[in-house]
Amino acid sequence: VAPAPAPAPTPAPAPAPEPEPEPEPEVAPAPAPAPEPAKTSQASTHSELGAKVSEAMMSIMDGMGSITDVKSAEAFVKTMEGASTTLKEVLAAAEALDPPTDEEKEAMKAIKEGFEGKAQAIGQKMFQMMAENPDAEAIGAVLMESLNNPQMKEMSDKLDAIYGLEDEAEELEIGE
Repeated sequence: VAPAPAPAPTPAPAPAPEPEPEPEPEVAPAPAPAPEPAKTSQASTHSELGAKVSEAMMSIMDGMGSITDVKSAEAFVKTMEGASTTLKEVLAAAEALDPPTDEEKEAMKAIKEGFEGKAQAIGQKMFQMMAENPDAEAIGAVLMESLNNPQMKEMSDKLDAIYGLEDEAEELEIGE
């Protein structure tokens, strides 16, 4: 009679995987005493800044044109916040550059004129929508702070001054 086979050795339990070390919490640097201007390397020419202004303003126009209710008005406020951040960066970069040439000023003027016509049409569409919308008061309440932002006006005025547009600057006011 053959001896009974020896029981198979039970495999040793696999060592528990070592827990991954927790990343050390990032220590936020102390806030700088004053904000630094945006890096001009992001847009180092007046032409590039003009493109950024155009993009920001067109996003505002598109956002304004899409307002139909309180939810879309709230989305528009976020669009305005993003555009404000972009314009702040553009202003800092424009102030850091040499003054624009006459050609660069004309290019910025053309950009501004391009979106002013669209703004008028969108403003009219918005007024009509508000006149017919039962939620007009709530929509208006959401929009008022964003549309009457003094910092946005100040940045726009400064950019107009840099590019020699202050004489042609017409305010687009809601309700005209």
